[in-house]
Amino acid sequence: MKRAFTVVAVALVVGGCAILGGGITSSDPFRSQAERRLSVRVENVNTDEMTVNALAPGRRHSLGRIPGRSVQQFSIPWASTQDVRFQIEPLRGRRHTTRGVSVGPGESVHLLITQPVERSAVYR
Repeated sequence: MKRAFTVVAVALVVGGCAILGGGITSSDPFRSQAERRLSVRVENVNTDEMTVNALAPGRRHSLGRIPGRSVQQFSIPWASTQDVRFQIEPLRGRRHTTRGVSVGPGESVHLLITQPVERSAVYR
């Protein structure tokens, strides 16, 4: 009877560990959190405030509103090398999406928002 109780207790402990271990990801354990992110510098030389989104295949990261004539720094999760584009939306006027630039985790990009918005560009 004591042996059966021990077997059941061990089975419950092992099962519990397996359930808790399910949250472990297969990402590189030697890569720091900073290396799994993309650094984005947004420089708005336009006089108007802009709403900016970073676009990746199947994902959208809202960077928020960028005041006119300002510079802001952002960091977004970035797990693998892929294209990033930026959607720039003036409070008034037409929205513009930049061309794609291939970037990997730990890298940085510079988004320059100009007047007119259609001439805005992304630099590595």
